[in-house]
Amino acid sequence: MVPSQNLDMCRSTLSVSSTFGESKNKLFVNHYFLLTKFLVPIAFTDVAVDIAEQFLNRSIAQAADVVETLASFGLAYVLVKFFVGVLGEVRQAGLVLVHDRPSYYKILICTLVG
Repeated sequence: MVPSQNLDMCRSTLSVSSTFGESKNKLFVNHYFLLTKFLVPIAFTDVAVDIAEQFLNRSIAQAADVVETLASFGLAYVLVKFFVGVLGEVRQAGLVLVHDRPSYYKILICTLVG
């Protein structure tokens, strides 16, 4: 192969790869935009939960009967976490195990019994 032909092949390869690289970058930017569009509301929700928790703590601390309010909040929190924890596990099992109507009824019976 003549060196000039080899150089021409390299130039054509570089121009094709640079064109492909530009479209690839646009594709990555589009994917990052979609990912950001998905994650930003989740981040705002997380921040809102933290702020709401601070408001709740402040309102409990300024209540007239702090001890009773704190005890009732603790009891309610534990009960809610107990029931939500069990239902969260059933939800995950339902996502995997329910394929048709009879399997749905099996998961429903397990939920009601458990």
